[in-house]
Amino acid sequence: MIARNLPHLWGGVEVALRDIQAGEEILSNYVSFGCSEAKRCVSQIEELQRICRGEGVGYVTKLEERK
Repeated sequence: MIARNLPHLWGGVEVALRDIQAGEEILSNYVSFGCSEAKRCVSQIEELQRICRGEGVGYVTKLEERK
């Protein structure tokens, strides 16, 4: 379990500012994880849009598929 979550820890840790109720949706802005310059931001947004459309998979899924 730790190995699966280790890549997420490299990017920092997020915490809730209030109690989260059962069934409540949790959202995060994934653009900030890889966006250090304007050109990289556009590339990151395009990649996330492909994943959301089901045309690609994210980093964790790629790691899991290697096994």
